[in-house]
Amino acid sequence: MAVSSEQYIKETIKNIESHLALQDRKLYTAHQPLPTNYVPELDITPLLDDDQANFYQSQISILRWMIELGHLDIYVHVAQLSSYMVQPNQGHLEAIYCIYGYLKAHSWSTMVFDDTYVNWFDGDFPQQNWTDFYPDVKEDKPHNAPEPRGMPVQINAFIDASHAQNKITRCSHTGILIS
Repeated sequence: MAVSSEQYIKETIKNIESHLALQDRKLYTAHQPLPTNYVPELDITPLLDDDQANFYQSQISILRWMIELGHLDIYVHVAQLSSYMVQPNQGHLEAIYCIYGYLKAHSWSTMVFDDTYVNWFDGDFPQQNWTDFYPDVKEDKPHNAPEPRGMPVQINAFIDASHAQNKITRCSHTGILIS
């Protein structure tokens, strides 16, 4: 089974291009969601007026939906820009346009769901000793739990963080993918 947001992206890009055309501007394609040197917390461009801020908020919502439809490659960037939904700057809106330019060039991304059981090896993950933090931990299993039936279910979780990337607050952004 596969999920694609291609049609949704194409319609959204059409809407964004129409919006920009009213300002005599174009949407340019981009090869990455945001420039590597873009730091949204240091953006000192003017604040958006109420109508523009409302437009910014609606675009964040649309981008979040694209993530739900499988475009995980914009997750961290949209999460960063979501921090400015209350008081976005012009530069934050320009960053949204950059993400749309990236999506315009990468609208074909598809997320494939594969039910193959993955055999992870212990060597794939470094072992940690958590007994200092959790000295007496044990897994509680109900005494009356039913016997498992059918094939086992495997849940994989992948987590990454930007580790204090914010230049002002030193906050991190965390990304989690559960499959």
